[in-house]
Amino acid sequence: MVGCVAAQVVTVLLMKRSILTEKVARRGHHVMREYTVDPLEALRVGEVMDRDVTTIPSTMQVAELSDRIAGGDPDLTRRQGTLIVDEDGNLAGIITRSDLLRALEAGHDPEQTVLLAGSTNLILTHPDEILRDAVAKMIRNDIGRLPVVSRSEPRRPLGYLGRSGVIAARMRSHEEEHVRERISRSRPLGFSADRK
Repeated sequence: MVGCVAAQVVTVLLMKRSILTEKVARRGHHVMREYTVDPLEALRVGEVMDRDVTTIPSTMQVAELSDRIAGGDPDLTRRQGTLIVDEDGNLAGIITRSDLLRALEAGHDPEQTVLLAGSTNLILTHPDEILRDAVAKMIRNDIGRLPVVSRSEPRRPLGYLGRSGVIAARMRSHEEEHVRERISRSRPLGFSADRK
C-alpha cells in the first residue's frame, strides 16, 4: 500500500503525464490538466470549520448586539452569523446580520431578544461530515453558514462553518495544485530522483 502511494506521488511530481492520463494521451487526446480530487469530496467539516466560536446568550437584547457590532467588536464583526446559547451553554439558535437588520427596521420592542429575532430552526453539520454534504445543506436551505455540533451532544456548539471556510478549502487545493504544476514543469525530461 505504501509503495502504491509513493508511486502515485512520484508520478504526479516527476512525469509529464500521470498514469491516469497517459492512456488517454496515447489515443491522441491530450488532457491539459491533471486529475485532482475535489476538496469538497476529500475534506471533512472538522478540517475547515472555525473552532473559535463566539456565542451570545439567548437573553441578550437586539439593541445590545447591534451596538456591539456597530462598535466594531472583533468577536462579532468577523462573521455574518452568531450562535445563540441558553443559560447552560446549549445551542439555542443563530442570528444573522439580516435578522438583526429586519428586527431593527421593524421597530418592535426595544427589549426584543436575539433569540426572538434569530432562527431556532437550525440546520446543523458535524465535524466528521464530508464537506460536500455540508455545502449541499447550505445550498438546499439557501443559507451561508452552519453550526457544527457533536453527534453525541447535538446541542453543544463545536464550531462554525461559513462560506469563507469552504472557499479557503478550495483555495488551498488550488494553491497545492499550482505548486505541483510548477514542480512538474521545472523537472527536465529524463530526471531521476535517484541521480546524485
